[in-house]
Amino acid sequence: MRQQVPEVEFIALRPSQVHYFEEVPLYHRTDDATFILYKESGARLPPQRAISDRYPQLYMRQCDRRAALTEAQQIYKNKFVKGVHRRDTAYVKTIFAELVTDLFCEARIGAMKGMFEAARDGIELLLQSYAKETIHLSQPVSQLDYGTALHSVNVMAISIAFCRHQQVDDTTAADLGLCGLLHDIGKTKISLEILFADRKLTDQEFAVVKQHPLDSEAILTRGGLSAPVRQGALEHHEKLNGHGYPRHTSELSFFGRLIGFVDCYEALTCDDRPYRRRLAPFDALRLIREEMEQGCFDREIYREFVACLLRPS
Repeated sequence: MRQQVPEVEFIALRPSQVHYFEEVPLYHRTDDATFILYKESGARLPPQRAISDRYPQLYMRQCDRRAALTEAQQIYKNKFVKGVHRRDTAYVKTIFAELVTDLFCEARIGAMKGMFEAARDGIELLLQSYAKETIHLSQPVSQLDYGTALHSVNVMAISIAFCRHQQVDDTTAADLGLCGLLHDIGKTKISLEILFADRKLTDQEFAVVKQHPLDSEAILTRGGLSAPVRQGALEHHEKLNGHGYPRHTSELSFFGRLIGFVDCYEALTCDDRPYRRRLAPFDALRLIREEMEQGCFDREIYREFVACLLRPS
């Protein structure tokens, strides 16, 4: 079925997404910008479609987007149930990384409230089914490269583990986990040239990067997330001595203080940067302690975080 429709009415799908949308018709684009029906509603794509580059780029109609998101939300929930039931933390982490990747891509064109709900569903399943094991979600997944998505998943997992150590109630723990998972979503407003630069950024480029907490708060507000989650995302680069960004405030919420601490620890231990190699946990904690003595981080969070890391599994 050939349709002469303006290209703006279609959304390009990544290969990893095409199997989510069984109930949504999918299209491919010809050289003359004509969109042709590729898969009818209710039809399944062959399994090899996800692993082969022999197939054309697929699209869905803008008008089908809401139905597609609802379907994707349920698929993610089913995957989380499967992974938690099997206590397969590597699989659970992979699904979270896929979800964050989808959320970050979608944030470039609009907030996905339904997918935010899928993220919270997954976090609540973790809280119901895991105790100390949640810290191990921060360990690497072999042979997978989800880029910055893994950082977000790690911050979520470490934050949840800290909540378990502190015996925080599940509602607050779920909010903290969601904040950890989505704190960097504002980076979708940064150009890819800056975001993936394999060098130290210029002052002008870093000024652009320093706006991402404001964009994170705006995206999470549009998505209907709670005030503490939005506040934590806004404040995760602020410091208690007022030397952080973007607002240079020293009045920080608990969410901002904790997510900021975990964000720093995870980045130091899990990411190689153009200007430094990743650090061993002890070296990272020593560096954070030095900054804590300068008034950057919360002393009580530091003490309890060390105790959380040292707690036997």
